[in-house]
Amino acid sequence: MSEPITGRCACGAIHYRITTRIRQAVNCHCSMCRSHNGSAFTSYAVLPGRYFELLDNEHKLTDYGFSERVHKHFCSVCGTPLFNTNSRYPDYRMVFLGTLDDAGAVMPNANIFCSSRLGWVREIDAIPSFNEAFGK
Repeated sequence: MSEPITGRCACGAIHYRITTRIRQAVNCHCSMCRSHNGSAFTSYAVLPGRYFELLDNEHKLTDYGFSERVHKHFCSVCGTPLFNTNSRYPDYRMVFLGTLDDAGAVMPNANIFCSSRLGWVREIDAIPSFNEAFGK
């Protein structure tokens, strides 16, 4: 087994560890992910829950059921979404890639719900890009 993958919320109150190699990571373009994460799409790893371990402050984790099946689990201090669960796949966790300590280490290998994808996402590299905040 490779080294564990670690992650945390933005304020550092909740840390977690993944003890398996991430084999499946996706960009989800569904409207539910867009509205509940406030972005054009959401990137997450899909892994068996037995390989996902909260390391501390589990009492600071809260959840919100944004559909009958899907629950978002997030830090009650800073609001960072850490992972989703889905009753269709009760043994799995969908861990948000932006919360990994090395977020660039895992590259999504699929786009899903592309029928809902915003048209401009395909052209994102065509717009001006800056290394820092706009105008710097």
